[in-house]
Amino acid sequence: MNKNIFLAMLISGLVLQGCATHKAAPQINVERQQTYKIPFEKAWDISVDFFAENGISLEKIEKESGLLTAQNGSVGIGYYLNCGEAGGLGSGFENINSRLNVLVRDIDEHTSKISVNLKANAQVVRRNLYGHALETISVKCESTGQLESDMHAYFKSKI
Repeated sequence: MNKNIFLAMLISGLVLQGCATHKAAPQINVERQQTYKIPFEKAWDISVDFFAENGISLEKIEKESGLLTAQNGSVGIGYYLNCGEAGGLGSGFENINSRLNVLVRDIDEHTSKISVNLKANAQVVRRNLYGHALETISVKCESTGQLESDMHAYFKSKI
């Protein structure tokens, strides 16, 4: 094979393979908190029911502090999370680490405040044809606002 043709093919292959890139997800204004005219006990029960009815596994249940927590795999990319766009040949999102915190607070004997907070991180991993990781970029994922909206709609339907 001609040395120049081989060199051109090698350079083309390297250029086509490229680098892992990432375009960040846009930050949107998410309504995380709402106040409801219901006592704490009812707000707590509705919150726990939301997790159960939506198949979200609870990691932590602390009624005294009003905290419910779910982590890793309970909340997925796409509908609830936007990790942006992975770029580069053979690149994709992996190792998504999500955390959902719901805080139920007693305002007075007839009023409660519910705060929903969804955060996540992921990695953009570029792999070669053999599946070996060539490059990894850690990225921040943003809530789409859908989970917060779904939870508050659920609350309103149960009051």
